[in-house]
Amino acid sequence: MRRRTLPLRAAVAGVAVCALVSGCGAAEAESPQTVLRVSSGLSSLNIAWTAGSVPWMEEVEERTNGEITFETFTGGELVELRSETHALDSGVIDIALMLPTYQPDQYPLVEVTMLPLRESDTMIGSTAWKNLVESDDAVFEGETYHEWQFGSKGLKALPLHTTPEYSVSTTGTAFLSTQDLQSLQLRTASRVQNITAELFGANTVSIPNAEAYDALSRGTIDGGFAAVADWSNYGLQDLYRTTLTGVNFGHFNLSMVMTEETWDSLDPEVQDIMQQAIDDTYEDAAGTWIDRMDEIRDYNENEAGGSFVDIADVPQEVRTPIEDSSSGTWSEWTAMLEERGIPGRAAAEQWAKAVEDAGGQVPDNALEEGGD
Repeated sequence: MRRRTLPLRAAVAGVAVCALVSGCGAAEAESPQTVLRVSSGLSSLNIAWTAGSVPWMEEVEERTNGEITFETFTGGELVELRSETHALDSGVIDIALMLPTYQPDQYPLVEVTMLPLRESDTMIGSTAWKNLVESDDAVFEGETYHEWQFGSKGLKALPLHTTPEYSVSTTGTAFLSTQDLQSLQLRTASRVQNITAELFGANTVSIPNAEAYDALSRGTIDGGFAAVADWSNYGLQDLYRTTLTGVNFGHFNLSMVMTEETWDSLDPEVQDIMQQAIDDTYEDAAGTWIDRMDEIRDYNENEAGGSFVDIADVPQEVRTPIEDSSSGTWSEWTAMLEERGIPGRAAAEQWAKAVEDAGGQVPDNALEEGGD
């Protein structure tokens, strides 16, 4: 992978020279190197980038024999987080590692992976996300999930993977009473988690994980929803003291996104290579998250003084509202979208099917009309 535009100019110049030199084949002169500019608002050390985007790009470069290469920008160096859609449309970049969950006004159905689950893990979530985006089922007003959410904006999404399941962690509160829950100010990653937290009695602040360290350090928030494996990407492994386990608060999804114009400009063989590279790398990415989760938990418990508490071991008055919030979140989220003319129920039903087909389970009564 390349990081600056000089290699592209050098490649084009090299082809021109090659055409003038005896013995250089015409086929080589007709196959100049294509450099695609890729941006991520995340750090270059974030697992989403190192285990998801980078292996995908490496596979594409290798399988195209260097015909396709990538010029990469991370950490908001070129495009800030949540500004990717405009950058793609304006041609500033060709591909973005997208986190559209942070933009529910533009991508309301992407939040569906954040719905609480009864049984899942990183591999299940990643498989379900991939199958959802790639599904041919036209259940969204006659359109597929991809057509409704991405194609309608002139975008092509290649689903990478999801993070591990989200947990709730605090800087001190031990989940011993309903008063503990009601006193919490929690960072949430989506409107879905806002609903969940409000249902079990906590207060919420919606900010990206990149802003959580400062908020936790200042005491602006008491904790938040996050995947344990994601803590080290933001320095949170030394701040959290109590983490609730045994309950799944959804998965954060990731995709490589480009405009349909860029996608259509690629040779069909290159398109197939890009898709195959997704197929061949997303499981390893999920496995990297699983390994990191074990490492971070061990560090937090043995080095940072943290503890992990199973929901089965907390008082019933705390356990009940948290468990009830799972199916209630599905009901409230789908109703919220339906009231705005957005096919939230169709999205929830298709996501539930994708999760179950991948080996997971959704909460009891999650898809009942009216919910719990």
